[in-house]
Amino acid sequence: MAKALLSTTFEGSVLAKYPVSVKAVIRKGGKFLMIRGTRKGDSEWSFPGGLVDEGESLEEALKREVLEETGYEVRVGNPFYATKYRHPNGGENVAIFYACEVVGGSPSLGGEPDQEFIALEWVSPQEAVPWARKVMERAP
Repeated sequence: MAKALLSTTFEGSVLAKYPVSVKAVIRKGGKFLMIRGTRKGDSEWSFPGGLVDEGESLEEALKREVLEETGYEVRVGNPFYATKYRHPNGGENVAIFYACEVVGGSPSLGGEPDQEFIALEWVSPQEAVPWARKVMERAP
Protein backbone atom coordinates (compact mmCIF):
# COMPACT_ATOMS: atom_id res chain seq x y z
CA MET A 1 0.00 0.00 0.00
CA ALA A 2 2.73 2.49 0.98
CA LYS A 3 4.75 1.71 -2.14
CA ALA A 4 1.70 2.30 -4.35
CA LEU A 5 1.02 5.62 -2.63
CA LEU A 6 4.63 6.77 -3.06
CA SER A 7 4.63 5.68 -6.66
CA THR A 8 1.44 7.58 -7.38
CA THR A 9 2.53 10.66 -5.48
CA PHE A 10 6.07 11.06 -6.80
CA GLU A 11 5.93 9.53 -10.27
CA GLY A 12 2.58 10.94 -11.26
CA SER A 13 1.54 14.52 -11.69
CA VAL A 14 0.24 14.97 -8.14
CA LEU A 15 3.15 17.18 -7.08
CA ALA A 16 3.94 20.40 -8.93
CA LYS A 17 7.59 20.65 -9.96
CA TYR A 18 9.65 23.82 -9.72
CA PRO A 19 13.23 24.56 -10.75
CA VAL A 20 15.48 25.03 -7.71
CA SER A 21 17.92 27.91 -7.44
CA VAL A 22 20.45 28.56 -4.70
CA LYS A 23 21.46 32.04 -3.55
CA ALA A 24 24.52 33.22 -1.61
CA VAL A 25 23.98 35.82 1.08
CA ILE A 26 27.44 37.24 1.78
CA ARG A 27 27.77 39.84 4.52
CA LYS A 28 30.69 42.23 5.00
CA GLY A 29 30.16 44.57 7.91
CA GLY A 30 26.55 45.73 7.66
CA LYS A 31 26.34 45.27 3.89
CA PHE A 32 25.52 42.36 1.57
CA LEU A 33 26.96 41.48 -1.83
CA MET A 34 24.42 41.92 -4.61
CA ILE A 35 24.52 42.01 -8.40
CA ARG A 36 22.97 44.95 -10.21
CA GLY A 37 21.84 44.13 -13.72
CA THR A 38 19.24 44.52 -16.42
CA ARG A 39 16.93 42.02 -18.06
CA LYS A 40 14.86 43.03 -21.09
CA GLY A 41 15.68 46.67 -20.27
CA ASP A 42 14.42 46.46 -16.68
CA SER A 43 16.73 47.15 -13.73
CA GLU A 44 17.19 44.16 -11.45
CA TRP A 45 18.97 43.24 -8.20
CA SER A 46 19.95 39.72 -7.23
CA PHE A 47 22.03 37.78 -4.78
CA PRO A 48 24.72 35.69 -6.50
CA GLY A 49 23.50 32.23 -7.41
CA GLY A 50 21.40 30.34 -9.88
CA LEU A 51 19.81 27.09 -10.94
CA VAL A 52 21.04 23.70 -9.77
CA ASP A 53 22.18 21.50 -12.64
CA GLU A 54 21.18 17.85 -12.85
CA GLY A 55 23.52 15.68 -10.77
CA GLU A 56 24.88 18.67 -8.84
CA SER A 57 24.50 19.09 -5.08
CA LEU A 58 23.02 22.33 -3.79
CA GLU A 59 26.40 23.31 -2.32
CA GLU A 60 28.28 22.52 -5.56
CA ALA A 61 25.79 24.56 -7.57
CA LEU A 62 26.10 27.54 -5.25
CA LYS A 63 29.90 27.51 -5.29
CA ARG A 64 29.90 27.27 -9.11
CA GLU A 65 27.33 30.02 -9.60
CA VAL A 66 29.02 32.45 -7.19
CA LEU A 67 32.41 31.91 -8.86
CA GLU A 68 30.91 32.39 -12.36
CA GLU A 69 28.99 35.53 -11.41
CA THR A 70 31.36 37.27 -8.97
CA GLY A 71 34.84 35.74 -9.20
CA TYR A 72 34.68 34.83 -5.50
CA GLU A 73 35.16 31.39 -3.97
CA VAL A 74 32.84 30.85 -1.03
CA ARG A 75 32.35 28.61 1.96
CA VAL A 76 28.69 27.62 2.02
CA GLY A 77 27.04 27.82 5.42
CA ASN A 78 23.57 26.84 6.48
CA PRO A 79 20.40 27.58 4.55
CA PHE A 80 18.24 30.07 6.42
CA TYR A 81 15.40 31.05 4.09
CA ALA A 82 13.47 29.61 1.15
CA THR A 83 10.75 31.03 -1.05
CA LYS A 84 8.91 30.44 -4.28
CA TYR A 85 9.10 33.28 -6.80
CA ARG A 86 8.09 34.10 -10.35
CA HIS A 87 11.12 34.13 -12.63
CA PRO A 88 11.38 37.20 -14.91
CA ASN A 89 11.45 34.89 -17.95
CA GLY A 90 8.24 33.16 -16.79
CA GLY A 91 7.44 30.19 -14.64
CA GLU A 92 8.05 29.73 -10.95
CA ASN A 93 11.23 28.78 -9.13
CA VAL A 94 12.10 27.83 -5.59
CA ALA A 95 15.06 29.76 -4.14
CA ILE A 96 17.07 28.57 -1.15
CA PHE A 97 19.23 31.23 0.53
CA TYR A 98 22.49 30.25 2.25
CA ALA A 99 24.77 32.25 4.52
CA CYS A 100 28.16 32.25 2.77
CA GLU A 101 31.66 33.56 3.40
CA VAL A 102 34.24 34.63 0.81
CA VAL A 103 37.34 32.43 1.12
CA GLY A 104 39.20 33.28 -2.10
CA GLY A 105 39.14 34.72 -5.57
CA SER A 106 38.82 38.34 -6.59
CA PRO A 107 35.89 40.40 -7.86
CA SER A 108 35.11 39.66 -11.49
CA LEU A 109 31.68 40.43 -12.89
CA GLY A 110 30.18 37.54 -14.82
CA GLY A 111 26.91 37.40 -16.70
CA GLU A 112 23.98 35.36 -17.87
CA PRO A 113 22.64 34.85 -21.40
CA ASP A 114 19.32 36.50 -20.50
CA GLN A 115 20.67 39.19 -18.16
CA GLU A 116 23.34 41.88 -18.41
CA PHE A 117 25.32 42.30 -15.20
CA ILE A 118 26.32 45.91 -14.52
CA ALA A 119 28.03 45.85 -11.11
CA LEU A 120 28.82 43.97 -7.93
CA GLU A 121 27.76 46.16 -5.03
CA TRP A 122 27.79 45.95 -1.25
CA VAL A 123 24.27 47.00 -0.25
CA SER A 124 22.90 47.86 3.19
CA PRO A 125 19.39 46.69 4.13
CA GLN A 126 18.25 50.33 4.04
CA GLU A 127 19.41 50.64 0.39
CA ALA A 128 17.98 47.30 -0.70
CA VAL A 129 14.80 46.66 -2.63
CA PRO A 130 12.03 45.32 -0.34
CA TRP A 131 12.32 41.62 -1.26
CA ALA A 132 16.12 41.68 -0.69
CA ARG A 133 15.74 43.58 2.61
CA LYS A 134 13.46 40.77 3.81
CA VAL A 135 16.21 38.22 3.09
CA MET A 136 18.93 40.40 4.66
CA GLU A 137 16.91 40.84 7.86
CA ARG A 138 16.69 37.05 8.23
CA ALA A 139 20.39 36.41 7.56
CA PRO A 140 22.34 34.96 10.49
